[in-house]
Amino acid sequence: MTLRLRIQVGNLCQFLPQEKVADFSRMSQQELLENTEKAVGSEDMYETHMLLKQARTKARLLNQAYDSLVEHVNQEKQKNNHLEQDVRNFEEGQKYLEQIKMLRMKRPWLEYEEQRRKYTDVKKEKDEMAKVVEGLQSAAAPMKKELQVVQNSLTKTNQQLKNISTCISDTNKAIEKIKKQIEYETDKATEVLDDLKYKKQEEEQNRKSVRELKRQVGTLENRLASIPTNDDNQPAIEQINVKIQQVSLQLTKLHSHKSSIHDEIKSLDISMRDHIQDLKRLHDIANIRLQALREKHKNTYMAVLWLRENSNIFKGAVHEPIMLNINMKNPSDAKFIESFVSFNDLRSFVCENADDMDLLLSKIRDEQKLKINCVKCPSQDISYFRPRIPIHNLKKYGFRCFLKDLFDCPEAVMKFLCMQYKVHMIPVGNEDSKSKVDQIINENPTLNVFFTANNQYSIKTSTYSGQKSTRNYTLRDAYLLKNSSDTIKEKRLQEEIQKTQHLKSVKEEETRRLQQECDQQENTINELRKQKV
Repeated sequence: MTLRLRIQVGNLCQFLPQEKVADFSRMSQQELLENTEKAVGSEDMYETHMLLKQARTKARLLNQAYDSLVEHVNQEKQKNNHLEQDVRNFEEGQKYLEQIKMLRMKRPWLEYEEQRRKYTDVKKEKDEMAKVVEGLQSAAAPMKKELQVVQNSLTKTNQQLKNISTCISDTNKAIEKIKKQIEYETDKATEVLDDLKYKKQEEEQNRKSVRELKRQVGTLENRLASIPTNDDNQPAIEQINVKIQQVSLQLTKLHSHKSSIHDEIKSLDISMRDHIQDLKRLHDIANIRLQALREKHKNTYMAVLWLRENSNIFKGAVHEPIMLNINMKNPSDAKFIESFVSFNDLRSFVCENADDMDLLLSKIRDEQKLKINCVKCPSQDISYFRPRIPIHNLKKYGFRCFLKDLFDCPEAVMKFLCMQYKVHMIPVGNEDSKSKVDQIINENPTLNVFFTANNQYSIKTSTYSGQKSTRNYTLRDAYLLKNSSDTIKEKRLQEEIQKTQHLKSVKEEETRRLQQECDQQENTINELRKQKV
């Protein structure tokens, strides 16, 4: 039609007004089509075109929704395929659970049947054994009566032995007491006899001096009688007599002073002897502990004896086993140390020098084949070991001190115990502490170990859950450390002995000086007598 009518569709000037040509030239293909439809088309062409566009857009959206639903359906089908296997597994599990439930229901009955069978067998055996026992009892009835008589006699004898043992023990204690009293009285009698002997010797010496003086006086009197009387010499003789009396008076005072000093020396000897006896008794306590070590571990005991004879070969100090170096301030507190420190460490030697430790082990273990323990003390100063919680903060719980405050020992031993057992951080309490255990644990999270009057408490905290678990140990009675020597008293006695020895030396020196003065005075008297003659 466009050819027949010579219509150029592309030439807008042919069918559009002139003023619309410019507007149509700026339109896109879609806009141009729509406006062309509006300009030359029928009334419903444009509306139909719009409906067609909307239908196309809606169809596109429906296709997208359809594709999405198809994809979702496929996914759900895949899920269903997986769930089918899970459902089968679940159904199979339920089946097994039902079987388990049934078996559990059957188990008590089967166990009952098994136990009933065993009970029947055992009951049968019991009845048979009862018959056998009855027969044996009938046969053993006469012997049982004899055994009862013997047991009664044995009980009576044991009681008699117990009474005799008690009597012997009491007698031994009485004998020991009497023995100590005898030793004391013997020492006292010896002192009295020594003093009496000295007094006798002094008296004899005085008698000799008097006899000698009388002899000299007699000689002088004889000489004086034989000498003609000269009135001119009489004043000089009287002057000499006055000097002799003065010197004699001084000599008497010197002898008196000398005798007084000698009495003081005797008193010092008695005091020193008493101190030595007290010191010996303290050393006997140390020997008791050494004998206890001998009973518990003979190898360590032999090593101690060797060390005492060969201590000079070491560069530094080598301390005897810890149990021999610990002195309890109160023997009743020994149970805390003995329950807490292992016996292997209590019997350990403590070295301050690593070379000394190697040498000791070489000499004792390798050469003498003795099994001993040896440790080296830490290099830190003793002031390094301080408690985390001051004791005054723990007083309210009934704690009286830390474990290290209960005993004395060499510094090297104390440093080892602080490092190994934390004795400087473990508080010791009383019965009041026992009633506050829960409060102590809750309010002191850093406190891992503490003691009450008769128990040890150890607290551990779980690394994962943070929960605390508490273990309680009853303290056993002390055996190794119950006999402790009083180191303070021992030191005081040693100081008293040294002081007494020094004072005695001073007094003896003064006695020698007085004796020299006495000799000088006697020489003076002799010279005056010669002048008188």
